[in-house]
Amino acid sequence: KPKDVISLEKAAEGGKHDLVLKHAPQFFDRYKYLGWGDHISYLEGMAYIEQKQFSQAKTSFERGNNFRAKHDEELLRGMVLALLGLKETDRAKPMLVSMMKSADKDMAAFAFNVRGDILAEEGKKKEAVLEYLKTLLLFRPGTVEGERDKARTQVVALLKEMKDSRWQDIEKMD
Repeated sequence: KPKDVISLEKAAEGGKHDLVLKHAPQFFDRYKYLGWGDHISYLEGMAYIEQKQFSQAKTSFERGNNFRAKHDEELLRGMVLALLGLKETDRAKPMLVSMMKSADKDMAAFAFNVRGDILAEEGKKKEAVLEYLKTLLLFRPGTVEGERDKARTQVVALLKEMKDSRWQDIEKMD
């Protein structure tokens, strides 16, 4: 992995989004034909997501798709986040279907939770609860903890909102 890509990753992990956005274009041009174009575009796109600049993020992910090597799934995840930020949920839904079939557990759990988010936003609370429950039931404790925590929080909140006392059982669920 090139040192420039490592430094870009460290900047992204450290929340230095301005630094990522400053250097990503030149690193992309330098490494796009060496198998790093997709990853650099992902890092750039996620920096835009963090700054709520969803249109620019979408552009970054699209550019990365032209240079896919081994980071297809992260580009797909980023594109879904960009489309949701742009309120283009109808374009994101088919992408979520393929993500649910992913061998990557984090990716699949993310897709179930995003589908739950979309359904909750559409006012379909019961259906949203079922999507979040898939995350809790399909993935064992100790795996995809961030996604499981989010799913549990959302299920409890929706059940309370619906005045369904089963929220107490979900809250205790491991």
